[in-house]
Amino acid sequence: MDKLSFKWEKVKYEIDDKSTRTWQILINGTSLIDMVKKAELPMATANNEASIAGSYAPLTLEDLYDEINVDMDGKNKKITLLGCPCGIVDCWPLQAHLEENENSIIWYAFSNPHRKWDYSNFGPFIFDKTEYEDILNELKRNIKYFS
Repeated sequence: MDKLSFKWEKVKYEIDDKSTRTWQILINGTSLIDMVKKAELPMATANNEASIAGSYAPLTLEDLYDEINVDMDGKNKKITLLGCPCGIVDCWPLQAHLEENENSIIWYAFSNPHRKWDYSNFGPFIFDKTEYEDILNELKRNIKYFS
């Protein structure tokens, strides 16, 4: 099973001059942004756009919680894990599917809707369901604390 954790950091989005508190996703202790950059670099380089590989920003705590929350009607939903450095999440998002089963939560089928890149070798990431729910509860407590 993969290990999910978070660390907060202040990010200055391109759309404003203030710093915003965001929550960096770590999988097995490595930043998701760094992992995606490594996966995207060959595709971006092939298009002579190496500088855009991994060009994402972490989400705010509230946005992150809303996206990765497993309280859903169906068993599968599309989620946004990273947003654009400009501050408009949908401008350049990294998305995945979230699937819940009896013992685990799975993030798979990663994509950026603005690129036809192949993420088939990226993920899936499989998290223990109990640990995932504990992380969600921690995020929820932090929303109350930081609001």
